[in-house]
Amino acid sequence: MKLLIEFLHLTSSLKGKYRNKYTDLIKLKNRTTANTNIFYFNGVLLACKEDSPPYAMDPVTLDTIGLWDFDGQLPSLTFTAHPKVDPVTKEMICFGYEAKGDGTPDICYYTIAPNGIFKETVWLVSPVVAMIHDFAVTENWVSLNPSRWLSINYYIGQR
Repeated sequence: MKLLIEFLHLTSSLKGKYRNKYTDLIKLKNRTTANTNIFYFNGVLLACKEDSPPYAMDPVTLDTIGLWDFDGQLPSLTFTAHPKVDPVTKEMICFGYEAKGDGTPDICYYTIAPNGIFKETVWLVSPVVAMIHDFAVTENWVSLNPSRWLSINYYIGQR
């Protein structure tokens, strides 16, 4: 119980300063740490965290190439930390939440062909603004969960 009380005191004492760009001491062009997932696709390693485009890395040397916007094709300001690959088409299935900027309800769903060309882009508006850490994909559906009480299901059709 004492540990829980100390944790609650610590978190309440942050008063909105943790992961809040409006209270950062240093203004950064890009705040991401890209430390959630590493994903190999189309010849590059993508270091992902859902608050920005991924960072690309050389898969052999692990040298950082830089922020990766898929040769200018990335329609969203953000990129999922957990992209999926369709086992049949080998397309990468992705989304970005707060896709038009901090605090926006916009979600951008997109698919990328194995050669890196964007194939489908769909803009959705969430009824709530919330972090969407991961998503589920079936043969016919994509399910995004901006909260534990809400699911946004998008029909992607027969594949």
